[in-house]
Amino acid sequence: MWAVGGISSSASDINDAGQIVGKFNITQEQFNPFVWQSGVMTKLDTLGFNGGAMSINNKGQVVGYSGLVFGITHAALWENGTIVDLGTLEGHNDSIAYDINDLGQAIGHSADKNTQQSKPVIWSNGKLTELKTLGGNVNYGVARTSSRFW
Repeated sequence: MWAVGGISSSASDINDAGQIVGKFNITQEQFNPFVWQSGVMTKLDTLGFNGGAMSINNKGQVVGYSGLVFGITHAALWENGTIVDLGTLEGHNDSIAYDINDLGQAIGHSADKNTQQSKPVIWSNGKLTELKTLGGNVNYGVARTSSRFW
């Protein structure tokens, strides 16, 4: 168990079991993902530094993001105490997973900071797939109204 403290925290999702996920700020520049359950807030591991938990499904799988190195953030999955780097589309350096359903499918975006392009994506069965868009350079896959989006 890790004692959580800091200057602020924010929650981003709750599942049917009452588990809550989010991030807490230790300082303005340092923040970490957490799961809160039964009055206990537990820090989740990161891929390198910083991170945030965005969504939790009813199986307890958590998705969000974590920094690899300064300026590079990847979508992450936390499951059974292990963190998994969900990666990016080829040619992109950043990604974030915003939501996960009970089948373990996560939705989010993959971005290239150099070209300022962002593509909506789905992670399903270990595979990353770009979703179709209506055009433009910046597109996101977000399913915040329901965890059953697929």
